[in-house]
Amino acid sequence: MIVALLRIPYQAALTHLHTRLRTEFRDLQPAHLIVFQLIAHPPAGSRLTELAEGAQMTKQGMGQLIDALERGGYVERTADPVDRRAKPISLTSRGWAVHERSGALVAELQAVWAHRLGEAKVNHLLSLLRELGEPLDSA
Repeated sequence: MIVALLRIPYQAALTHLHTRLRTEFRDLQPAHLIVFQLIAHPPAGSRLTELAEGAQMTKQGMGQLIDALERGGYVERTADPVDRRAKPISLTSRGWAVHERSGALVAELQAVWAHRLGEAKVNHLLSLLRELGEPLDSA
């Protein structure tokens, strides 16, 4: 039951993000959004295997997402100075624009939900989700 209840607002948030982002970044697909959620901030970037694990998908599937985002100019693969076989993936300036816009859109959606439910309820919900998520994230 809890999974279904968490899924509904999550899907609504993804739909909101994708719909609004597509007005500025026409080639973005809903599946691409997970990369923006998971990618490590500079200077390190993320490895393909880390992104695939975080998204709970195959390396091949994540590779296809990264290929599409690289063609769109959102990410770049760079040489790892320590492991020459590795190609860390980082956001480009266009990728950062998506990241920044996404943050603004999430804040906008949170404000809509706060208006609907009340600020106190949304703050309580956020607190409960953080409390639930902390031990799960470290597991």
